[in-house]
Amino acid sequence: MPTLQVTELLSNRCGHCNTLPTTLHLCTSGCHVQSYCSVAHQSLDYASHTSACRAIVTTQHNFSSAEAALRSSNPSIFETGHGRFWDLEETRDYVDARMGIVNSLGRVNNRISEATRLMHLQDLIQLCRTDPIGLREEIPDVLLRLGQDQECYDFIVWWTRAGKALYRGWDGNEETRPFADVRDADVFESLESCFGVVEEGSTQHLLDVLLIKVRLLLDARQLLRLPQSPQAPDAEIQVLSHITAARHSTITPEVADRLTEQIKTLYRAVEERNEFFWDIFLAHDAKTLQEAEDLKFPFATGTRQEALLMLRKHLPPWKDTPGAFDVVRGGR
Repeated sequence: MPTLQVTELLSNRCGHCNTLPTTLHLCTSGCHVQSYCSVAHQSLDYASHTSACRAIVTTQHNFSSAEAALRSSNPSIFETGHGRFWDLEETRDYVDARMGIVNSLGRVNNRISEATRLMHLQDLIQLCRTDPIGLREEIPDVLLRLGQDQECYDFIVWWTRAGKALYRGWDGNEETRPFADVRDADVFESLESCFGVVEEGSTQHLLDVLLIKVRLLLDARQLLRLPQSPQAPDAEIQVLSHITAARHSTITPEVADRLTEQIKTLYRAVEERNEFFWDIFLAHDAKTLQEAEDLKFPFATGTRQEALLMLRKHLPPWKDTPGAFDVVRGGR
């Protein structure tokens, strides 16, 4: 059997030349997130990176100030208010400031930035367990960008089966309930095992699971094309998902067929939620992306505006995944 190596879909490429640095050099002027080959390339990228860098530095300062003020006014708030931060008016500035960091870090497209965003998001959802600000829809996309497909699926399964109860309101027992405790859920299981009723799943989560299934199908197709002879020479094969590397022995033509059908089902479920989404998503251009960035709230579900928001949220992990768009286009 060939050796399976998992492709790092998002890496710390140089912000100037887009190559992988032999020696990683991080921006020293403030953000400490953008990666470069050298100090020389940081200097050459100064004009392009300045806006994002200043935004990150500003939001980091705002967060530090908000945290200091909160701890000063109520030293025990992180213990007594844990799990219900958003329900306490005194914590709002802190939560807003921390989300400011999450949003500003999104302007740097590398692994360090996404890992830092994930840390903040996971801390916040522990503090705000009823999740009125939609962290449950942010976390899976970041996990996908970091190649943590199993962790992403586990989170979605947990939220679908148990986490929704938290969203309905705080009843005082949340601290004693298991939180995000699903591990190693079977990604090859039926969609009903994940969502219960597929049509009742969150649209955002349907798209996240769809991308996981697409990655697995792309890997399955590659493995099933390999020579089956035991005498076939060993080779190093790049796969997209750690799930494939861990469970390659279970990949069969029947599994690939099942994945194909699940992808079609998820595609239709998303299409039924928003008739505009797939046309916008699969044929996006610079104008559409700018329209998504300039999006104004609020708007209704099922609208073109919602489709633009979904484009903005979900495009990065799909762009990270070679062949993902072709799988969906081919199944339309």
